[in-house]
Amino acid sequence: MTKPTNKPTNKRPRQTKTTTTKNDDRRIERWLILPDIHASVAGDHDIAALQTVEAFMADQKWDGYLNLGDLIDFGIISAHNTMNLREVEGGRILEEYRVAEHILTRHEKIIRDNNPAARLVYLEGNHEYRIERLIDANPAMEGVLEVEKVLPLQKLGIEWIRSWSRGELFNLGKCSFHHGLYANDHHAKKMVQRFGKSVLYGHTHDLQVYSSHGATPDDVKVGASLGCLCKVPQRYLKGSPTRWVQAITIFESCQDTGDFWFNSIRINNGKLIYNGKVYGGN
Repeated sequence: MTKPTNKPTNKRPRQTKTTTTKNDDRRIERWLILPDIHASVAGDHDIAALQTVEAFMADQKWDGYLNLGDLIDFGIISAHNTMNLREVEGGRILEEYRVAEHILTRHEKIIRDNNPAARLVYLEGNHEYRIERLIDANPAMEGVLEVEKVLPLQKLGIEWIRSWSRGELFNLGKCSFHHGLYANDHHAKKMVQRFGKSVLYGHTHDLQVYSSHGATPDDVKVGASLGCLCKVPQRYLKGSPTRWVQAITIFESCQDTGDFWFNSIRINNGKLIYNGKVYGGN
């Protein structure tokens, strides 16, 4: 029988890396998650916050980029403005698309400059679905105004997921992503109960986390809303207080096991701090 030994070893521990690298028997993917930008000609998106995010985005290497939807606001065709045309006077659908296209094009270039093989994914939100409702009322526009027809998603190599209209999920390991469905006080719990699995989403513009536990320690389902990148508050709130939070999320998953980790980083006064470095806020 061999006796145990406490002699020191000269072997160095393996270094772990975060992005598409082999460490032991695991392969880790690292994604950047962006929620609810609400781009519009009227400036419902927060340009300073986006510049901060883009500086951070360019300073890192990513395996994937996920836009959670409501990239475009489309307030100019919202049913909420049917009797409030003064608010959206002069707005044009194609101009709204053009603002969103500039944002997507910048993000595609930043991401793929550091990793040409990175995946880019865009989920349909309820604000993108406003176009579908417009086409429902005006069928002659079908084939002309849809998001995937106007934005150069195929040219940019961006995957389009019908999250809002068809309930399609985007999956990374044991976690799923949806634009979001609920806005009640306990929406994270509601999302976990609805889908019966871990799901991260946007839509509510706030940060909220809920977890449910099964019979075993590793049987944990997590629901989380991941904030927004639009202006806080939006014009239609007329100065009312909100629980909205500007934020982005770093998501990492192990391809072999499906396990995942996420870190939502708040943007405060146009400033983001990560790993001791300050981005934006000038």
